[in-house]
Amino acid sequence: MRVLVFDLLGKFAHFRVFYANANALTYTFPPRTTLTGILASILGRSRDTYYEDMGPENLKLALRVVEPVRKRMVAVNYVKTESFPAEVKITKRAARISVGYFETYPTRMEILMSKGGGFLRFRVYLSAKIYSLHEELKDRLRSNSPHYSLYMGISEFLAWTEFVGEYEAQDVITDEVLSVVPERLFESLDFSSLKEAFVEKIPLHFRLNGGLRAVSETATFINSNGHAVKFKKDVPAVKVGDETIIWME
Repeated sequence: MRVLVFDLLGKFAHFRVFYANANALTYTFPPRTTLTGILASILGRSRDTYYEDMGPENLKLALRVVEPVRKRMVAVNYVKTESFPAEVKITKRAARISVGYFETYPTRMEILMSKGGGFLRFRVYLSAKIYSLHEELKDRLRSNSPHYSLYMGISEFLAWTEFVGEYEAQDVITDEVLSVVPERLFESLDFSSLKEAFVEKIPLHFRLNGGLRAVSETATFINSNGHAVKFKKDVPAVKVGDETIIWME
């Protein structure tokens, strides 16, 4: 199995928690659905057109938090622009600036930042079953030429990639991994060795239901925030280069 490895970087991030409604909370790492959206942007795929090609049966993904993260809650004001008077014949932006039609609503938003004050860095491991998809991703990642601009969850937080390499993956048995760990292995975890951890319930995949996008699968993961995860006994994993990971499935 060939695996592509690249780093996703940015200064700030907001990966909205799908089950939160009062405040805009963020995950501590990009969910699988966010990663497939980023890959679709790299390839230039339109919204809702890539779910089958990048579903769990065709695309394996794993993620490592390289730089430890922290959260900060900030207050933001959203401007509602859908209901301007009919007599306003100029653009919505111009209407806000020159005419003064404001309809704002405040909310609180969690922002994800690097604990060390530098850039966020997430390492992504992927293996595509579809050969053409794998090769096109490799070419675009290697040449750093995404079709669309990339961002960390919301368009205000720009992102970029750094290609790490392509490796031949090996199935191994190990008591330590670097990636986020799925719930099915929680019983084997050595919790006493965890310096810190976040437990996250994330969406894994979208499917179209009656023409509408819907979350079809979710899973719970532990993020050890940049530290290796140790187990009480050996578990099946995958070795990619010098790093050992577990797929997000």
